[in-house]
Amino acid sequence: MRQYDDVDPQAQIGLWRAWVNNPTPETSGPLLNSIQPIIERVTSSIVKSTGFGNVRLPKPAVQGIATYTALNLLRKFDPSKSTIGQRLGAQRGGLLNNTREIVGKYQNLVRPSRDKSKQLKSVQEAMGELAEELGRPPSDQEIGERIGMPRDRVSSVRAFVEDQDFIASGSQATTFESTSPAERALNNAYTVLPPQDQALFDMLVTQRRPARQVAKIMNMKVKDVESSQRRFGGLVASYMR
Repeated sequence: MRQYDDVDPQAQIGLWRAWVNNPTPETSGPLLNSIQPIIERVTSSIVKSTGFGNVRLPKPAVQGIATYTALNLLRKFDPSKSTIGQRLGAQRGGLLNNTREIVGKYQNLVRPSRDKSKQLKSVQEAMGELAEELGRPPSDQEIGERIGMPRDRVSSVRAFVEDQDFIASGSQATTFESTSPAERALNNAYTVLPPQDQALFDMLVTQRRPARQVAKIMNMKVKDVESSQRRFGGLVASYMR
């Protein structure tokens, strides 16, 4: 068991008790600050890892997942058995392995199959050729006619390409040009969320993934994901007024 006691263990348990008894941003903030070194070490370890194939999540996304996972582990923490540092640093069931599992699920979800890789290449080549010929971005119909692919399949492949662009950029919610009220609302809502909610926001709101899919990735109950989805929707709506 690896220990991560970077602060006084008893003081940390005091912060944990305050959060468990009243789970609010005011009580979770000090607790998260006390375990931030653990979260950063786990995040760096996963980002540097080469074991996840060719689809990588950017550091902010991994850190958000690690933060959420840490709080999820601490909901079941028993102070009579270990310190918080020991609980999160456990080799089995600790923060590193749990975060790596969730990141792996997400990356397996977006990693292209061999057939999709061929389709991606065909669509991307056609997009480039047609854009040069037409002097504008081609439509899905035009791309489909060029490569003999149904328009709905082209739309699906292009959505996958955009998903990869999202992953590479780190967070679409924080990198897009805020040119419309809807985009500004998304950006404002994202920036006020704590790290543990930003990963959920990205998947539910920005990427519009189904709640059941997100629940499977994040090891959450579907009803909890749906509750977060409603909360995020209300938050975005509040910035639209």
